Amino acid sequence: MFIEEVDYMGVTVACTEERWRNKVEASHPNMRGKEDLVRRAIGDPDVVMQDRSRPSRKHHLREEPGGRHVMVVVEYEYGPEPTRGRLVTAFMRRRRRRGDVLLYSRGGTP
Repeated sequence: MFIEEVDYMGVTVACTEERWRNKVEASHPNMRGKEDLVRRAIGDPDVVMQDRSRPSRKHHLREEPGGRHVMVVVEYEYGPEPTRGRLVTAFMRRRRRRGDVLLYSRGGTP
């Protein structure tokens, strides 16, 4: 795997090099070379929010120096527990969207 990181729930999230190049870098060229930022957003996010339209997806955000946030969208396969995650996309954004359902916060879960 190109990226393989354990998330805040202990679930392994993976991304192939093909997915990284053909989806993440192709859609968001400014993410080229930012694999370590993505790993940190998965493994040690500031917040995790529920995707608004897909229950199996979560958005991991981590604030980086300069006030920008790394947003990583992860799709989870579920059984009785989340069993594994797949990176859908990753990009930079200036701020968090309002109204998203908070699932996890580094300061404590809601």
